[in-house]
Amino acid sequence: MLNQIVGEVEGVLGVSGEAIITEGLKRFLTAKIEENEKIMRELAARWGVADYLELEEKVRRGEVQEHPAWEDVILWEQLAGHTQKLKELLGRVEMGEGLGLP
Repeated sequence: MLNQIVGEVEGVLGVSGEAIITEGLKRFLTAKIEENEKIMRELAARWGVADYLELEEKVRRGEVQEHPAWEDVILWEQLAGHTQKLKELLGRVEMGEGLGLP
């Protein structure tokens, strides 16, 4: 089904299927990265810190209440790792690595 649609888009736009899929994947990854970064900026603003490590340290020193700070530390740490992986994947797509497209 996807191959058929990509084929039709190729015909309409005169662009290769690889270019269509690559551009779509880049936009998708970029949107997910931006979404994660927005949440992380909101967490930074909420707690007045630069990153989850600083928030974690504030919790350990008792400067902020453990709940909900610990939950935000965990979320932020997961988002940071997820975002880093997405950026790596985006870089690979931009370099044309591992696409394996016909």
